[in-house]
Amino acid sequence: MEFVQRAQRLINRDGFWGLTEGVRRFVYWQTGLRPTRYVPEYKFNGSPVTRTIDGTTASFVVSSPNEYALASTIHGERPVVADVLRTLKSDDVFYDIGANVGAYICFADQIVNDGNVIAFEPHPANVDRLRENASINDVPVTIRPVSVLNERDSGELAASGENDQADIGTHSPSIGEDRHSAHAQLSFLI
Repeated sequence: MEFVQRAQRLINRDGFWGLTEGVRRFVYWQTGLRPTRYVPEYKFNGSPVTRTIDGTTASFVVSSPNEYALASTIHGERPVVADVLRTLKSDDVFYDIGANVGAYICFADQIVNDGNVIAFEPHPANVDRLRENASINDVPVTIRPVSVLNERDSGELAASGENDQADIGTHSPSIGEDRHSAHAQLSFLI
């Protein structure tokens, strides 16, 4: 029933073509077609991927079309990265909690003083890629391979997607058996 109501709202607001575009976008995002759009670019351009946001440039190591897509779009967070860059000052300390593969730190380091970038990332494959990205951008980052939560404890990282691939799936502290756990013991910091 909800689908019918959504379809009716789209038709009322944007007409038949709005509904068609909505269905196309749904299929594009939900079926995994999005990464296939980047396969030819990945095969042609390879790695690294270099992107510029508001005059600040960073490069990212990629090893798959999916990573290429994410690096090319800066994970769909270009406006957020741009806002962070506008607010940073050279004497700030930049903490990236859930650093993933280092998109933010690679840009932020170009503004803050050397040594003032600290990244927290628990997923082992992401930590490896984070180190690679920091290296190719000459970012002297302190990497803490831990999760940051509001309690002191330890546990495992629940990950959807592939454990051995960087920047794939979603990650959270293990809460059940509906997800498989990454090969990492987590320390939760306050």
